Amino acid sequence: MKRLNLFLAVFTMVFFYTSTYADDGFESWIKQQKKEYRQFREQRDKEFYSFLKGEWKNFDIEEGVVEDKAPKPDKAPIAKTEPEKISKAVEPEQIIEEKPKPIPAEEIIPAIEPETKKLLNIKFYGEILDFPEIEGFYSLKLKKTDKDSIAEFFGDFASIDSKPVVDQLKYYKVKKRLNDWGYFMLVKSYSDKILTDKNAKTLLSWAILLKSGYDARVGFFEDEVKLLFTSGDDLYSIPYFTLDSKRYYLYDGNLKTLKSYDAKYEGADRQISAFSSKRPILITEKVGTRELKFRYNDEEYSFEAYFNPNLIEYMKTLPQLSMEKYFMGESDPLVSRYLAEALKEKTDKFSDFEKVNFILRFVQKSFPYKTDDDQFGYEKYFYPEEMLFYPYSDCEDRSAFFSVLVKKVTGFDVVVLDYPGHVATAVNIPGDVKGDYIIVKDKKYYISDPTYINADVGMIMPGYESKKPKVTALN
Repeated sequence: MKRLNLFLAVFTMVFFYTSTYADDGFESWIKQQKKEYRQFREQRDKEFYSFLKGEWKNFDIEEGVVEDKAPKPDKAPIAKTEPEKISKAVEPEQIIEEKPKPIPAEEIIPAIEPETKKLLNIKFYGEILDFPEIEGFYSLKLKKTDKDSIAEFFGDFASIDSKPVVDQLKYYKVKKRLNDWGYFMLVKSYSDKILTDKNAKTLLSWAILLKSGYDARVGFFEDEVKLLFTSGDDLYSIPYFTLDSKRYYLYDGNLKTLKSYDAKYEGADRQISAFSSKRPILITEKVGTRELKFRYNDEEYSFEAYFNPNLIEYMKTLPQLSMEKYFMGESDPLVSRYLAEALKEKTDKFSDFEKVNFILRFVQKSFPYKTDDDQFGYEKYFYPEEMLFYPYSDCEDRSAFFSVLVKKVTGFDVVVLDYPGHVATAVNIPGDVKGDYIIVKDKKYYISDPTYINADVGMIMPGYESKKPKVTALN
């Protein structure tokens, strides 16, 4: 009798739900039951899912900060006179000693042996990287652009074992010497390979970043989902909103407002640093070349310079940092070693003054000048390697490039001179040198301006003689 009653109860339930939720309705009911009894792999996932299902807020997006609003020189002036015989000191507005922030030690994670023989190949700046294929990721979808659908996306993701992929991402981070931003780009490349829908790609990147320990979040406006991140660096020209005294930068787009959540994923507190003291290891089969010619002391010189196209492509993604960061760190060997060695060979028998003057003239004369507004339509600071790729450059680009070459060829210390609307350098040259200088830590640094064409060491660009620069001493 008990078995008969149980059979009738089950039959009645199946009949009821089959009649009530016929076809799509029944399938929707089944899916809803699965979501209610979803097996979260971690308790923090379940808690975060609950937060995402709660109230989302409207956040006003602020415009990106502009570091220097003063206009730059339209053209690079040409010097026609020799520096004054009587040297005079330039008074600085302030002197800043810039030291790179210590980078947290990374755990070296061994390559992960995939549980399945099936591998996923990701193309990342010239190299194919292998990842274990996670079948469940392919079924991740965003039904609607709203908070509940985003929460369901995360819930579906959290029910899948993402650890093999996260471990492999971290392995490549170490192997390819990627900083946080490089890791971010690698995560994005992975997501772009897995999914086709733009919003779903964004959400997958967000979820992986959270699992990787990064303080990232998403928001939406109309039918677009946007990724936001925090950074340990000062970033410029990128829209952001502020929450808990932290800026969340908008990765892509330029919105006035968006809707986002006010919740924290446990353990995701690492900020995405865009600055790196060393360049990533990006393989290239063919280097780019640029022939550089100039005259110095009535003699013609020519150099063949090289750059890594994959590194240039990667640098195009980097957000704008504070200007002095472009003077810091170790440049790619194609610049810091090969070009520097070629210059060193040519100047081997020169005096200390002539070595610096030669490099100064090389940068002044070999690269056409044009402001970023004229070349790109927006402000873009160059890393030294980018000088060899783009057809034009302006004052801070030339100064950073000059700084690298001087330090590599001569070993002399260089400081950055930041005037309103203009950037130059000064070099600590041993011995008696004539010309204008600035004193930093009881040492004389002689003005060296790569934008003032034909100007020797010790000459200040016209219009800046009475202006006080901010001086950054690099370490």
